[in-house]
Amino acid sequence: MPSVSGTYVCHEEGKEARKQSKKNFDEMDANCNTCKNLMRVHHEKHKDGCLEGVCKIHAVRMKFHPDDWMGNECWEPR
Repeated sequence: MPSVSGTYVCHEEGKEARKQSKKNFDEMDANCNTCKNLMRVHHEKHKDGCLEGVCKIHAVRMKFHPDDWMGNECWEPR
């Protein structure tokens, strides 16, 4: 809940499961919008909600939707 202070407690036996859970989440979220290799490009607003950017790895300008999973192997978390 927002504005509620609290403490996250994780038992020693759960640390490995938490790491795996984070890795799974990051892989699920592997979208150019969350990749550190993306340079965003100023563009006219698209009606479909897509964004534009240039991939530093592939050196190509692309159009992508920020919520679609892309599964690119070059994806790196920001």
